[in-house]
Amino acid sequence: PLAGMGHVEQLLSADERQRAARFHFARDHLRYSVAHPFTRAVLGAYLGVAPLALRFSVGPHGKPSLVRGMGQPDLRFNLSHSHERALLAVALGREVGVDVEFAQPLDDADLIATSFFSLAERATLQSLPAAEKQAAFYRCWSRKEAVIKVMGLGLSMPLNGFDVTLAPDAPARLIAVRGAVAAQGPWTLHDLPPLPGYASALAVAGDIDDIRTVAWSPPT
Repeated sequence: PLAGMGHVEQLLSADERQRAARFHFARDHLRYSVAHPFTRAVLGAYLGVAPLALRFSVGPHGKPSLVRGMGQPDLRFNLSHSHERALLAVALGREVGVDVEFAQPLDDADLIATSFFSLAERATLQSLPAAEKQAAFYRCWSRKEAVIKVMGLGLSMPLNGFDVTLAPDAPARLIAVRGAVAAQGPWTLHDLPPLPGYASALAVAGDIDDIRTVAWSPPT
């Protein structure tokens, strides 16, 4: 179904068109106007309905979800976009969170980590050679964002309230969650196929046996 999308902006709802028009920069308008129709097209293909027939609701902390029609499966999704890339995660009957981060050069990774990373994460970051720090910073950041998004708690869940792996040889893993939200799990973290110049991660409620990835480019 994606091959015939044509003019992708035609798959934006009236509200989405209004939001897209409010972007100040043309690049932000373009990215929104591709990522969101793409989301509608994928979800519509899974459900066998027209993309514009889909309806969404927003949770108390801003996480969107599908409004299920009668007899439709419990499809959950999460979208992330950064720079020139977007990631969409789709799962059946379980929450998902996904994040992609453009790894632009950073001069103050340690300073940012002091404000947002946990003590254990900061210690790991500071122990790495300088040449490995930037990749580790973005690896950590994308994994933490994916966890927050699967929880659906937004910024009400502090980034330093849990620990993730970030060392170069460490697979994506949620090590610890502190506070009342710890009882809401379990969640698992997963690596995704590398995107050159980006860091990305997937978080899922519970365990999963299989992750399938598909690359897509807008039709010209």
